[in-house]
Amino acid sequence: QMCIRDRRKFGLSPKERMLENILNGLDPDNVIYRVVSIERFFEMIEEKSLVLVRPWKWEDPFEDLLSRTIVTNKAGDRIGFAVTRDFFGQCWTLKKESDGIWRNYASLTSGVRIQTTVKKLLEVIYDVNDDMSKLSSFIGKVRYKTDSEIKRSINDIIEEMLMDSSGKGIAKTLLIKRKEFDYEEEVRVLFSDKNKRNQNIVCLL
Repeated sequence: QMCIRDRRKFGLSPKERMLENILNGLDPDNVIYRVVSIERFFEMIEEKSLVLVRPWKWEDPFEDLLSRTIVTNKAGDRIGFAVTRDFFGQCWTLKKESDGIWRNYASLTSGVRIQTTVKKLLEVIYDVNDDMSKLSSFIGKVRYKTDSEIKRSINDIIEEMLMDSSGKGIAKTLLIKRKEFDYEEEVRVLFSDKNKRNQNIVCLL
C-alpha cells in the first residue's frame, strides 16, 4: 500500500502539486479579500505587482514566534531558530465585511476591497514549471490560539518543523495568531527566497 500511495504522489500533475501547498483546510475556491488604501491600490495597478513583507514587520509580538524562540539543549547551549528568515508574506481575509479590518488596513471612507480566490492568488506566486515552488510558495488559513496555547505548543511546532522536508512545517509557523484577532478570519500568502535575505519586501510581478 505504501508503494501505491507513493506512485500516486509522483503521478500528480504540477497543478495538483501546487494545490497541496494550500494549508490548514483552506479551499482552493474560497473567495478572499484584501483591504488597502486608495493610494496603495493605484500603486498596485501601476506597478502590476504583488508586494510581500517580512513577517517580523507584522505588529503583533506573537507573530513569527519561532524566530523569537531560544531553547537550551542538554549541553547548555542556547539555540535560536532563523528558519523563517527567507519568508515574505501578505495578509488577506475570508471575511467580506469587517469594520475592524477597514480601520486597521485602510479607513472606513477611503479604502478599496480587492477580491480573488485562494487558487488564483497562489497561482501568482507559484511557478508550476519550477520544482522549487513546492518548497517556497504557500497559502494558508491562520489558526487562532490563546497566549498560553501558543506558548504550550512551541515544542510541537518545533518537532513538526524538524520532521518535515516539504517546507510546510515552517510555513505553518507563520499561520498562528493570537485569539484576539480571530475576527479577521485571516489568510496568508507566503513566499520564500533565500536570495533576498537583505530585502524587507519583495515584489512579485
